[in-house]
Amino acid sequence: RCNPYKHLILKIKINGKLMGYYGNPIKNASIYANGNVVEVDNNGGFIIIELSSNATTKHINLVFEGNEFYEESYKDIEVVFLKYPVKITINADKNNIPINEQLTIYGEVYGLKKASNIDILVNGTIYKTIKTNGTFKTNISFNSSGDYEIYAIYGGDEYHESCKSNVIKVHVEKSSSIMMLL
Repeated sequence: RCNPYKHLILKIKINGKLMGYYGNPIKNASIYANGNVVEVDNNGGFIIIELSSNATTKHINLVFEGNEFYEESYKDIEVVFLKYPVKITINADKNNIPINEQLTIYGEVYGLKKASNIDILVNGTIYKTIKTNGTFKTNISFNSSGDYEIYAIYGGDEYHESCKSNVIKVHVEKSSSIMMLL
């Protein structure tokens, strides 16, 4: 089975314009982008293609060495390759339950192409881990009464941002016993 991200290449196209002090384009010149020659067209325009195989920040040093009419000029730019966003939503079949009754949690993960670990947390502690890249369903039971917060998290990887789902609040009530007299 192949990894769909193994050969991922992120590409950013940077359009720029080389202009003089008064805003006139500097035509048919050359600039350097991190030491590589980039040709400038008749309108002063140029294009730089920057590639990355992962989320990162790259700095590009642009240099115009000047000519008989214009002085040299420098510009540093920062290019940010972002990770893909991930979103998780969850909901419960009820918000009030008695002790030891199962609560069903339904969830959906958006933005992952391959199955990944999603942690289900109850009051900040991992209750269970589910492997999914789409919809999921899981059951939780509580052995003591009280108020609980349930949410899901994805820790992220080299291509995807980490994320936290919405929070569900659940109240677990003590079991009530009914005594009947005959």
